Amino acid sequence: MCKTYICNYKTPDITSCFFKKITNFFSTPNDLYPCFSNWHKKISTEIFTPSRSFIIVLEDNKIAGFSILKHTNDENKICTFYIDKLFRKNKIGTLLMKSSLDVLHNNAIITINEKLVDMYYPLLNRFDFYNVAIKNDYYRLEQKEYFFKR
Repeated sequence: MCKTYICNYKTPDITSCFFKKITNFFSTPNDLYPCFSNWHKKISTEIFTPSRSFIIVLEDNKIAGFSILKHTNDENKICTFYIDKLFRKNKIGTLLMKSSLDVLHNNAIITINEKLVDMYYPLLNRFDFYNVAIKNDYYRLEQKEYFFKR
């Protein structure tokens, strides 16, 4: 059975616990987050402020997916959206996207690396996201980043 948790500065104990789970989940370097330590340092200082929150979905106490959100006067962004390979095709992405958009008041942007855009496009399309830009070398050299807005 899935459990969804919305974590933010109003729930510091839960937020701290689940942020540690996410940190452990991404503790090994990978090509999706080549500068993980810099990213982690930035997020770990902001996660307890009103401008950040994250949503985690657990299935049998295992991380099935999570999203990290930024919500400021200037930007509503899904910064990270991840579904574990073991839980894909089980509607976890739909649940997580709906919860993310609820927190962001149905107004959001998300960027997707060119290697993942085909995988995420059906989900983004189902939630009425549309492509607004494609930028080269935005996060990773010699790779395109697709910008979607809702």
